[in-house]
Amino acid sequence: MSKKDIEREAANLRRSGKLDPSRIVKESPEEELRALGQETRTERAFAAAAECAYCARERREKNDGTALCREHLAEAMGL
Repeated sequence: MSKKDIEREAANLRRSGKLDPSRIVKESPEEELRALGQETRTERAFAAAAECAYCARERREKNDGTALCREHLAEAMGL
């Protein structure tokens, strides 16, 4: 999709009333920074969990491909 296609679709949405840019609430810089920090912690925890034997055991026992051991769960949660 080209930039012009995107601009055209955005204009169509504005005309249809389905998009009102004035109603979009932006996060504060502090909240954006907090969210970025959380995203980074989560990515780091899951990357380390891919090679963690305890995480592998949790995933196997719980039959959940996203399960983490206590250490990596705490890291992902920012604790």
